[in-house]
Amino acid sequence: MQIFVAHDFSKPPLRNYRKPFAVVAQKYSIEFKFADHIHRGEHLLDQIEDLIVKSNYCLFDVSSPNRNVFLELGFARGRGKDYSLLFHPAQGLLYRLGFTDRFIELPADIRGLRHITYTNSGILRVKLDELVKSLVGTHNLGPAAELWNERIDELLSRYPDGLLMREIAEKLQVEPITIAGFVQQMIQIGRVEKEGKGPATRYLKITEPRRVA
Repeated sequence: MQIFVAHDFSKPPLRNYRKPFAVVAQKYSIEFKFADHIHRGEHLLDQIEDLIVKSNYCLFDVSSPNRNVFLELGFARGRGKDYSLLFHPAQGLLYRLGFTDRFIELPADIRGLRHITYTNSGILRVKLDELVKSLVGTHNLGPAAELWNERIDELLSRYPDGLLMREIAEKLQVEPITIAGFVQQMIQIGRVEKEGKGPATRYLKITEPRRVA
């Protein structure tokens, strides 16, 4: 499994920012691909877009107003990728005194998006562990995965206009991050299609499953 990560390289939100990622990657035998894992000689944006497209999941650290991170977030949303935001809020006093350019709270236009808040490397590691555990589980459940797919299929068959991801999760009584992996699998095999973008995306059952090349 490959997870794309974008963050401010010039001013990382934490000292030794990537250490929690390395610990979790080793534990679950996955790979975090950072936006600077690119090769010279090719257009940087093309390479980053390719990393996003090939990743199973994306993380965007929006702790500070970094334009590159928000550009990459927009591309991932446009491609319909599953993602979460990472957010390390600044202390109010440091922000008011001008000692940090990190946000005190998420900007209003992205506040409603799925996000993971952390305040130190230990919490970041725990939150990453929880996220990856859910993601890995949906990829390695074998026969159990088909049981979940059948539950999702049966649920969506009762809602011709489709459901939001959070609505699917609520009705199946699981976390959205857990069910997202199964829904994505069903999209890939031609059993589910989606309409819209971002949190407003609705997922609909395909009555006659199409062949997927």
